[in-house]
Amino acid sequence: YNTLDSINWMALANDQEEISEMVTALSDMFRLSLTKSSSPYVPLSREIEYIKSYLVLQKFRYEERLQYDFRISVPKEDLFIPKFILQPIVENALKHGIDTLEEGGEVQIEAFADTDDLVIRVINDGTDIDLEQMEKLLFFDPDHMEYLAFSKNGYGVQNIHRRIRILCGIRFGLTYQTEDSRTICQIRLPVKTTDIQEREISSEKD
Repeated sequence: YNTLDSINWMALANDQEEISEMVTALSDMFRLSLTKSSSPYVPLSREIEYIKSYLVLQKFRYEERLQYDFRISVPKEDLFIPKFILQPIVENALKHGIDTLEEGGEVQIEAFADTDDLVIRVINDGTDIDLEQMEKLLFFDPDHMEYLAFSKNGYGVQNIHRRIRILCGIRFGLTYQTEDSRTICQIRLPVKTTDIQEREISSEKD
């Protein structure tokens, strides 16, 4: 943090605002990812903040080829989700969406309540995805984990999907679809307004 702070001040002293913005975003990502917690959950607001910092950095890479938009319509400060489930999905949206389009496109992150569930959607321009293969990759029954190996071509989404099902139940997890030349990754989660596991651990220590 001290090194990044020094780089930031040097950039500002030399009127290098873009470098300062990049260093600040990188520092924010480190701060959020290194936050100590014994719980597998994190506030949705923190996960969204992490993704915003990640996209700030990617914007310097893609420049005008990348646009992004957040549409969060839930009280995110009160909700908890499994840690680090969004960044790999957003990264895939860039790799298999924006990268494949000559003029680039948009990544959109939505979060909203659906009855008793929380739904998060990562939507990107482009349809460079094999939905049949993705469905096979995401097949997972937490009661028979010993029979399923990870595919090296879909490790990230498999890891996220399986973690969600183990933590939350088989009704939850990832699904993919295409619509109007866009790819939609939908994450269905239970609505958690308290970090139950963290509180239980704290009570045991007390």
